Amino acid sequence: KDQIHFLNKEGTKRIGDLLARSGMTKNVPHQPFKDYFENIDAFRITENCDDRIKKWLYNKGIPFSKYVLVDSERSGQSVMLTWKMVIKYWKGLFFVDDLIIFDSSLQWGLFYYHEGELHFGTESL
Repeated sequence: KDQIHFLNKEGTKRIGDLLARSGMTKNVPHQPFKDYFENIDAFRITENCDDRIKKWLYNKGIPFSKYVLVDSERSGQSVMLTWKMVIKYWKGLFFVDDLIIFDSSLQWGLFYYHEGELHFGTESL
């Protein structure tokens, strides 16, 4: 079963519009999720952190089968994939460009800052 779907131009625009309307990204990248989420948990990506980052992502409690959205302004194309794929392919996602991962409920968000920082926000204000 396909678990990674690249959205077309219209889908990508809708994702961008949804994020803009929500206010979730207004303080990105310098203060991710400030004034949007009450709780923000951070993780620093270092060499040889494969097991630690997978455990950190797994412990967020998001079901493997849950579809999430990835928005990367630089790539110009949003992606819909399962949380399992986020964990499995984290090295390919958290590489060069800033990006945000979230689900349609907007109740949580994961922001990757290109200098090796992950920020996971929960509990909307």
